[in-house]
Amino acid sequence: MFRVSKYSSVKGVSFLSGERVDVKDYHCHHIKPIYKGGTNDFDNLCVLSEAEHTILHSLNPEILYDLFPKKKKRIKFLIENL
Repeated sequence: MFRVSKYSSVKGVSFLSGERVDVKDYHCHHIKPIYKGGTNDFDNLCVLSEAEHTILHSLNPEILYDLFPKKKKRIKFLIENL
């Protein structure tokens, strides 16, 4: 339920790219992972595209810095919380 609400509240705009993500391609990323005590609460979720989410959880999430050079603080925040 919170995932759909999160998508709606940000009007489908990705936390990283700032671009709209189609409803069939969006993922909700847990800012603080469940395994680290995070929750499914609204404030612990952010909208990413499927590609952004895949890269973030890859062995080299730093690729995001090259893809979104103006979003370094957000990328660092997400990577540090993995």
